[in-house]
Amino acid sequence: MSRTLKALIIGGIFIVVGLLVFLTGYYFNDYNLDNIFEYEVKQKDPLTFKTYESSNPNALKMISIITKRMPVVIKSHEGKYVTIEYYENQDQSFDIIESNGKLLFKKQDMGFFKENISHNFMSLLKKDKEENSITVYIPSSYAGELLVSTTMRDISIPDPLAFSQIKKIDFKNSYADIKIHSISGNILNLKNTGGNIDCSDIVFDNITIISTNANVRLDYMSSYTTEFLINKSSVEATNLMSDDIKIEAVSSQIRLGISAYSIQFSIEIEKSDKSEINLPENTGEQLNKKIHIKATDSNVKVIFTLD
Repeated sequence: MSRTLKALIIGGIFIVVGLLVFLTGYYFNDYNLDNIFEYEVKQKDPLTFKTYESSNPNALKMISIITKRMPVVIKSHEGKYVTIEYYENQDQSFDIIESNGKLLFKKQDMGFFKENISHNFMSLLKKDKEENSITVYIPSSYAGELLVSTTMRDISIPDPLAFSQIKKIDFKNSYADIKIHSISGNILNLKNTGGNIDCSDIVFDNITIISTNANVRLDYMSSYTTEFLINKSSVEATNLMSDDIKIEAVSSQIRLGISAYSIQFSIEIEKSDKSEINLPENTGEQLNKKIHIKATDSNVKVIFTLD
């Protein structure tokens, strides 16, 4: 290819990009040539604050919140109702269904292009960011299941001692954080892709942590069984207390500080040649506490803090 042809191709690319920038600014500036590069996106249909209150909170056994690109905050209160605060307009609406002991709150799908491309582009261009979160107020005595799924925004339970007898928490998030502090219950499942999991002072019977391209930080976590399914992630856990620990790690860095003596655990290890594990295998049948590690191209270090 000649230099002249290369120059023409590069020049053509710059012309096309410049034309797209011009047309975008022209459109979002209401076809006005003044200050077209500021990209001022006018909100034609502003978001309206709304509230939903459960009609029969005593019968609820499951609360499910499914949304996209919205932070979800879970708060406990001493009242008897489950209340959801959210924002809605003609481009953002929710389906709310309450029946058979289940409360389902789900954002309506706008279609692939509008949901994943147009909406993201418009959000980047807006100068003034509107409040657009979902806050769920749940009685502290709630003993059912709590399921939350969102993307690109945090899921959090910010208040300490929010719940003490919840049956199950199942949080799923992508490209944002999951933050939980000072709660207890039966089952805790946390799944994160491309973000962070940050938990402390957690007491559950069964805990499962699933992460892909994520950072996991845990402190003072107690359970009967703890399972880590870790892929291309880093895990730093301190003051971990558990009788049955399972670790499956792929291309990851794992550091666990277990509040126990090493002689209390039987240890089973499966690893690839490129993996490093600081523990020797010990399959003593008389031991009632277990650690099973399966590592592929990973570094796993376990420290028993009482040794």
